[in-house]
Amino acid sequence: PSNVALCVNPVESYAKVKAADGKVYYMAEALLDTVLGRLGSEEVKAYEVLERYTGQELEYKEYEPLFACSAAVAEKQRKKGYYVTCDSYVTLTDGTGVVHIAPAFGEDDANVGRKYDLPFGVSIHSSHAWTWYETSQGADKTGPYAGIPYDARVVTKEDGKGKWWEGYDPQELYVQNHSLSGHIWNVWDWPQGTSVPTQKYYDNFFNRTVDMINRYNPDLVYFDDSVLPFWPINDTGLDVVSHYYNRNMRLNGGRLDAVVFGKKLQPEHKKAIVWDVEKGVPPTGQPEAWQTCTCLGNWHYDRSCYVDNWYKSAQTVVHMLIDIVSKNGNMLLSVPIKGDGTIDDKEEKILEDIAAWMDINKEAIFGTRPWAVFGEGPSTENAAPLDGPGFNEGKNVPYTPSDIRFVKKGDIIYAHVLAWPDNNEVIIKSLAPGNGLHTAGIKRVELLGAGKVSHKLSADGLVVKLPRGKRPNDISFVLKIS
Repeated sequence: PSNVALCVNPVESYAKVKAADGKVYYMAEALLDTVLGRLGSEEVKAYEVLERYTGQELEYKEYEPLFACSAAVAEKQRKKGYYVTCDSYVTLTDGTGVVHIAPAFGEDDANVGRKYDLPFGVSIHSSHAWTWYETSQGADKTGPYAGIPYDARVVTKEDGKGKWWEGYDPQELYVQNHSLSGHIWNVWDWPQGTSVPTQKYYDNFFNRTVDMINRYNPDLVYFDDSVLPFWPINDTGLDVVSHYYNRNMRLNGGRLDAVVFGKKLQPEHKKAIVWDVEKGVPPTGQPEAWQTCTCLGNWHYDRSCYVDNWYKSAQTVVHMLIDIVSKNGNMLLSVPIKGDGTIDDKEEKILEDIAAWMDINKEAIFGTRPWAVFGEGPSTENAAPLDGPGFNEGKNVPYTPSDIRFVKKGDIIYAHVLAWPDNNEVIIKSLAPGNGLHTAGIKRVELLGAGKVSHKLSADGLVVKLPRGKRPNDISFVLKIS
């Protein structure tokens, strides 16, 4: 949900074009040849200009987001998103002259976000500095620097004179003037043996986080913590959320328009904050809204993911999205960017493949709700359990044509079939007569992207014959049942 709008330069010229690949694009006119020229040949023009606009004329023009969960968040918060904004910081030195706006990403984005009142989310990870920086108290055990202490306790504010960090105190960064924990340094929670933070540390966390809330009024706050920061050894995290909710309600006439995310929640917690599952999906449907956070590779750009092909495929991402939505969840997908702010060609191809699947099947994702059951098939009976905050990605067996996920929109049921059957026949057991899940008659079945298909009800379920040679997409397909 971080990308909530587009931004163009208000005084530059933009064009709507139909390219040689059959798609329609909007981009800066000065960049058309650079971006689309490769599509042309001696026989075929690279593009045809359909309309021209100034950037200002595109302002507030709406577009459809790639993932429905982002739009749902914006709608729930009663804030408008997914339209074109204008700002002079957009240049034509590279790219398309159209940039995504993520209000928490940087100063320019934040300024545009405030100007247009866009949904704004922030993630907080700093409670863990107390334990995760404990390695900085150590020293190399071998080699030329053996026994020489790291920075945590020996580098001071005075050491910065004449250097780029002059005026800053490394002790405030490392906060390591305390005893080491009696266990491995990178534990996530606060188990017995953990070095307990001081009141000064709690106060610093509270003051900095509350200052962020008061300055920027975020719509979403993501805590990278089990339940809340410092839970269960201290109530500082709870005090921060109490301030956040109460302030938000005062600003919104008594209505709460704020969302807080936390991990490893118990049922009673889920009534107050939203459960975040890191790199995983719960094995069953959930009564309360929840979220999976995951990424194409590692959380930060890692060249080895590119070289060794460790990225998730478009199929993996789409299958996860389908499974998540069927269980009443949203997906927060990170696409790691390089140091220059760009993504690599493999990431771009993955996103293009996801978009191609969405072009055909978006109605079975956007605006849907969970059905009576989330799914059927072997994957529903032998799902891998969550490991702590999540981390069951890749631990399930491959999907089969019997693995189906369900969502609904009004009276329509969408059945996501996660693999194409060799015999071109699908049997949906959950729609068998007499099982009580669906009492209305079935008049029509469509294969999205291919049209109406033949069907019949049997004692085993709804039997659907798929057309040979008309597979809409290699990732998965959807049956629209009405």
